[in-house]
Amino acid sequence: MAIVSGLDRRIAVVGWGSLIWDPRELPLASSWHPDGPQLPVEFARVSDDGRLTLVLRDGVADAQTLWALMSSGALDEAREQLARRERTVPDLIGSLEKGGPPEGPVASWLAQRQLDAVVWTGLPSNFEERTGEPLGVDVAVRYLEQVSDDTRLAAERYVRRAPPQVRTAIRRGLERRLGWTTAYAQRRPAP
Repeated sequence: MAIVSGLDRRIAVVGWGSLIWDPRELPLASSWHPDGPQLPVEFARVSDDGRLTLVLRDGVADAQTLWALMSSGALDEAREQLARRERTVPDLIGSLEKGGPPEGPVASWLAQRQLDAVVWTGLPSNFEERTGEPLGVDVAVRYLEQVSDDTRLAAERYVRRAPPQVRTAIRRGLERRLGWTTAYAQRRPAP
């Protein structure tokens, strides 16, 4: 049995929101692949600037995520790098090594890949705390209709840029009620 050193390990990062179109300083070793694990993702976090952003949320339908290979082969380093990108602490970064707990969609997905580990953002939902109302399409639309013009524009940009396969109930509601359809697939690289 060969021992795999930390530098030889293949670690993936799973994403579903701004990480895809704006990885910033996150050191990636591949482009984004569209076949990440199906995870319960929803526009359920009110960011510091008031936008609704995508986070993992219990009790919502699963959505298709994406994944990319990290440049780092050390799991702790990959977690720290993702935490820096997300401007959070490593405790809010999820991770799993191949052969880890055999339950859940991330473990099942990882078992089917030639990867050694995976990391993902685990920022909590805070919709109810920030708005005082239960999460739902009508409440999310009402919330976005009453924020400032600048916040609404930033929120719209985020929703439109989210990868098209990240289909959530709130996204469908925002498309239907506010016309915020995806722009991700329509973007073209600069000449």
